[in-house]
Amino acid sequence: MYKVLVVEDEKVQLAVLVDFIKRIIPESEIYTADGFHSAHRLINVHLFDLFFLDIILSDRNPENDGIRLAHMIRKKWQNAYTPIIFVTIKPEDIMQAINQIHCHSYIMKPICFEDIQNAINNAIASPTAKSFPVDVRDQNGISFSVNPQELLYISSLDHQLFYVTEKGTFTSVTRSLSYIEEKLGSGFVRVHRSYLVNLRKIRYYDRTDNTVRIGKDAIPIGRAFKNHFLEKYANFSRSIK
Repeated sequence: MYKVLVVEDEKVQLAVLVDFIKRIIPESEIYTADGFHSAHRLINVHLFDLFFLDIILSDRNPENDGIRLAHMIRKKWQNAYTPIIFVTIKPEDIMQAINQIHCHSYIMKPICFEDIQNAINNAIASPTAKSFPVDVRDQNGISFSVNPQELLYISSLDHQLFYVTEKGTFTSVTRSLSYIEEKLGSGFVRVHRSYLVNLRKIRYYDRTDNTVRIGKDAIPIGRAFKNHFLEKYANFSRSIK
């Protein structure tokens, strides 16, 4: 389930945003807030995968706006890279939002379906966006879900996939590495014919021995995959600065 928080104090705009998001991400679970304080309460209770924030919010304190709310979102380590999409009627607000928050994108009012669709598609495609759980089966035919947030890397050997996670290693025999790569999305990158790694978990890239370090492990980078890896790694590194 993709959890989205929409913060908008205009009822009509809020209803339109919710309708658009539901049409674009049917599997989403949408939470709404009509002001700074109600949004703050939700952020303290839930972990969201995407934020839509109106910059100008009706509040007795004019400093309680969408930008201040975004600062609070970013203070939670779980939200350090969660896509934030600002919605505003004032173009002069945009540079402050981009420079201070590193927001994913912004939308000018009046909003239209195409703008929301493009913003969401770009956010989901971002290397820092959430990947959905992948259901696989082990060698005994027992199904289990792999949480991408906990996944360090996947290795392939003798028609088996080894999912190395923060909680241990799990084995599957039912899926190819290419299939899992497609399911996990842009937060993961193939570095070798036998290895798929989580970009978020890379400690560093070692140019000397041509490996990436994840935890205590050194993952080799295949010659055929090197240029693609370097491009994705550079894009990811820029996106989190």
